[in-house]
Amino acid sequence: MMSLGLNDQIQFDEEIQSMTENRCNIIGADMARQNATTREKYDKIRGQLFVGNVPDTLKLYRMMIDSGSKEVEILKIDIESSEHTALDVRFVAILKIVCQILIEIHRYPARQLEMLTKLSRLVVMVKILRKVR
Repeated sequence: MMSLGLNDQIQFDEEIQSMTENRCNIIGADMARQNATTREKYDKIRGQLFVGNVPDTLKLYRMMIDSGSKEVEILKIDIESSEHTALDVRFVAILKIVCQILIEIHRYPARQLEMLTKLSRLVVMVKILRKVR
């Protein structure tokens, strides 16, 4: 599982590990370093934390490589309005190995529709790329 936008709130990540008896590889990322308690809890659930701004200073593929992950069963995105800029064509590469996307979309209905349209186009691109292989 890849969890983007933690803000020291890792209950979802902890619950996933509890339900799967700690079998998931969990990657967590946020713009800010998490507090000591969160870092300790993330270690206990076998999670790896990354700090940076997706996609500017923190690349999804780089987190995959650095964590040794080859697939993402769940991609959880809650990055406080940055989702509008994080989901671009570069995002297609990671979508090829993502099973499910949970995303919280912030502000402005017109921008929400624009982003959902963009996401659906990216998913179609991934499906086409999968067929080509």
